[in-house]
Amino acid sequence: NQPVYFGRSGTFPGAPRAIIKGVPVGTPGDCFDFAVGGLYCLNRPLLDMARRWLGDRRAFGRMCNITKEPEDVTVGFVVGITLGLDLNHTLLIHSHGDDLRSVQSDTLRFQIGISYGFGSIVWGNRPNVVSVPHSLFSLAEDPSR
Repeated sequence: NQPVYFGRSGTFPGAPRAIIKGVPVGTPGDCFDFAVGGLYCLNRPLLDMARRWLGDRRAFGRMCNITKEPEDVTVGFVVGITLGLDLNHTLLIHSHGDDLRSVQSDTLRFQIGISYGFGSIVWGNRPNVVSVPHSLFSLAEDPSR
């Protein structure tokens, strides 16, 4: 019954994103954390609280225009600044910005989600993908892994 917002933090630990000056909500200098795109969760009680700002595509589009930020940051802004709630962090969600090579294949069944890096993100000289031993498809056949 309590509002819940969880995901993989899109900010560095101890350095939440600062509000952009000129945004007509919140106080300049206030900070918030947000769950990076790919996957995050807002439960029904939180969505009910945020209906005014996130309830439909028009309201959500207006908020994105106000914050001048992408959807994941705007959701974090609404939750953190407008509603005054915190992001619950999890390391079981991986964004396309993470080094996916560090995800151990024997832990895949415990992961909540792994975002696809569009095939263009390379760490060092290797594609940013999870190593899947004994996979049925080669990396060329399935670049999204």
